[in-house]
Amino acid sequence: LLRRRRSAVDRGPRLRPPRGKANERTNERQLQAAKQQHAATTTTTTTTTMRTVAALAAVAVAAAAVARADVYMQNPRGSNDRNCEGNANRQNAQRLFDSENNAAGGYGCAPSMGFYEGSWLTVEWTTQHGCGNDNTHCQVILQYMCGDKDAKDEERVRDGTTTTTISTTEPHRKAAGGLAYMYGMHENQMVWNACAARKRNMGLFIADRTLNGNTAAFTRQNNNGQRHGFECAEERDYYP
Repeated sequence: LLRRRRSAVDRGPRLRPPRGKANERTNERQLQAAKQQHAATTTTTTTTTMRTVAALAAVAVAAAAVARADVYMQNPRGSNDRNCEGNANRQNAQRLFDSENNAAGGYGCAPSMGFYEGSWLTVEWTTQHGCGNDNTHCQVILQYMCGDKDAKDEERVRDGTTTTTISTTEPHRKAAGGLAYMYGMHENQMVWNACAARKRNMGLFIADRTLNGNTAAFTRQNNNGQRHGFECAEERDYYP
């Protein structure tokens, strides 16, 4: 509708061709009337366009809430917080990190994956909510961490042998036999301690949620401050 209206305005006033000197005054009156009509139509079109833009802007602001899509890692295999449980659903969604994924997703423990240094690694994943079409604006952020197999207890990334969330009092406890760690760990305890002690960023979007604390462990998607491994909720839920 606006496109047709603008094209009509852009053509300007339409006049009848003059028929001699006797029609000059009549033609001048037609020209003046047409100019006034043109100016009034232009004002109406501009006002309508501005109102339309304002309405679209309001819709855009209302829809600006961040939506996190469920992402399932296929290669390298993603655990989705599983350990070695063989049942359909994972047993503990707080074991290592907050995946916010369906409990049926993820790979249980399997033989280690090995890669040659200098080779290319193909990364594959499944996105559940509409990513990759013209109706959504989507960013996929790949975050990863590395750990030395000979790192000291406080820093060593590991799977663990239990599905229980890592303890804050005995995080490096060994399993029976003393050869393997009982608890899995990604971020180390220093990360969690700093997160739980640091005041949260009060300028971050929380929608209509009531946060039950003011440290960085409390976010819109983790308003109760639930601990997931030693991960910091504020660092996970907001990017950049």
